[in-house]
Amino acid sequence: MRPSILWALVVMAAGGCTFGTRPSHFRPAQQPQGVEIVMDLESGAHLTAEVLSVRDSALVVSAPDGVTMVRLRDIVRGSLPDLRLVIGRHAPPNVLTLKRIRLNSRFPQGLTDDQLQRLLEAYGQPSIRIAGP
Repeated sequence: MRPSILWALVVMAAGGCTFGTRPSHFRPAQQPQGVEIVMDLESGAHLTAEVLSVRDSALVVSAPDGVTMVRLRDIVRGSLPDLRLVIGRHAPPNVLTLKRIRLNSRFPQGLTDDQLQRLLEAYGQPSIRIAGP
């Protein structure tokens, strides 16, 4: 009988513990923005941006010059400090990595054409910019 009481106490104590990152220490949980990405691109450009959404072969980001699509193949090196991830030519993102980035983007469900159009209007852009060569 005693071992089961001890086991119950251990299980209850472990249930009160927090494992992993706490929301108070995770910047994207504190604001509506998506995670930040710092990229070196094939074109030689260096870009720091917020990840708005993830597509199969590209990221849609909010960069200093507006809403921009960055093809994954054009990222030489990309760092997502909030997620402790590095992607790029030597670390191509797999399906699970893209899913993790997507879940932490501003629009994890993706951007509809209507949402993208409204976003472009808010940024004063006629169309989405394409980064790269």
